[in-house]
Amino acid sequence: MYGRVSNLGCTGTFATKMPIEQAGRIAIIDAVNPSIRYATRKPTDPPNDLAQGEALLIQGAGHQTSTSGRWGDYSAIGVDISDGCTFWMTNEYYSATSSVTWNTRIGAFGFPDCSRIFADGFEPLVL
Repeated sequence: MYGRVSNLGCTGTFATKMPIEQAGRIAIIDAVNPSIRYATRKPTDPPNDLAQGEALLIQGAGHQTSTSGRWGDYSAIGVDISDGCTFWMTNEYYSATSSVTWNTRIGAFGFPDCSRIFADGFEPLVL
């Protein structure tokens, strides 16, 4: 999947997979330059809607000044095979404004009933 998003007053480009975990829930990466966000949906949500909302993995502090037009294509997301319900993701973000000097973040998240790690709610576990 590749496309453009415009939300929260920002415009960014994303390239992502949409993994489905054991209960049929889906997650996507939303790489809104310079931050990393993710959005989710349950099988019972209305069609064409990421009804579980969007969450922030990390807020970037700068932006890309390069005019290459590329952003977010060094991203990945998948489901942990050890439990079938933890989503692991990696993507790029900017900690300061520059042309091509981005950082990489790896994080994991899941729904509250996924495992004990996420028992307190739908919050990211950032490594």
